[in-house]
Amino acid sequence: IDRWILSELHSLIKEAEEAYEDYEPTKVARAISYFVQENLSNWYVRLCRRRFWKGEYEADKIGMVFMALAGYDPAEGIKFWERMAAKQSGPSIPQFLSTHPSDENRIKAMKEFLPTANKYYKPQQ
Repeated sequence: IDRWILSELHSLIKEAEEAYEDYEPTKVARAISYFVQENLSNWYVRLCRRRFWKGEYEADKIGMVFMALAGYDPAEGIKFWERMAAKQSGPSIPQFLSTHPSDENRIKAMKEFLPTANKYYKPQQ
């Protein structure tokens, strides 16, 4: 399934480049929308859910994988949360009283997941 989604992504990139060359931004937007709604959401995430959605931090994990598939360095997600934690003012709410993980626990979990997300990351040359 990973090879399939990467193949679909490369097809999307080719289609988008051709549409941009023809000055057809609407075709690009429609192609991206279709890819995200049909291929990523309806098929890839649904079929790979158990692989990604273990535990409380599934949204971060899926976000890191999507970043990687889109060509963005998933380590930047960790840096984002580190900057967010640094900007927090005042005392933090204990994790057991919150619906979200603490910044410290979230960053730790993301760092642990980074090697998995990096398997999907192919930097642009």
